[in-house]
Parts: sequence; structure tokens; C-alpha cells
Amino acid sequence: MDFIQFLWLCIPALYFLIALWSWLEKKGRSVKKQNPGDFFKQGSFIVLAVIAAFVIDIYFLESIVGVLPDLMPLLFYRIVLLPITLFLSSLLIGGSKTQSLKKKTHAKRKR
Repeated sequence: MDFIQFLWLCIPALYFLIALWSWLEKKGRSVKKQNPGDFFKQGSFIVLAVIAAFVIDIYFLESIVGVLPDLMPLLFYRIVLLPITLFLSSLLIGGSKTQSLKKKTHAKRKR
């Protein structure tokens, strides 16, 4: 494993650490309201994208770059591989559900 792949693994690790921190705050009855499940879902999504980027990098990237014109070095393609993988997988899976605020219906007081 080289430095770029190490950086790829650090990104989802940060999400899981934030999820753990948020869970510990929730258990400690902290005032801050963060949902650790959201961070865990995002970290899981990024782990799957990192695995896909690993597979592409190890088995397919050199042959793909060999077909392209020799404009950029292989290192450039390796750096942009994870953001492209994240973008394409987010298009494939779709976004998260939209959040909407519910209107509270309180009875109006007569004055």
C-alpha cells in the first residue's frame, strides 16, 4: 500500500471516528444533537467507494491510462480516481432523502 491508498483509507476512518464520537455524546446525554447513524452510513458509502477505487487502481488504471493520450502522468490519474469514483457511485446510488420541516399546528389563542 502506498501513500495515496493510505490517504484513501483515512477518509472513511474519519467518518467512523466522528460517528463514534457522536454516539458517545449521545450516550453521555450531551446537549448537542447529532445522529451517529448518518455518519456511519456516510462512512460505509465511502468505504465501498474506496474499495472500488482500490480495485480500479490495482487492476485497471494502468491499462486505461495507456489508452489515453500521454498528457498527464499516472500519479495524476491515481489522485483523481477516488473523487471520480465517489461522484459516479453517488450518481448510481442517488442522493439521500430530502429533509423537510413539518409545520406545527397549534391552536390559536383568542385575545
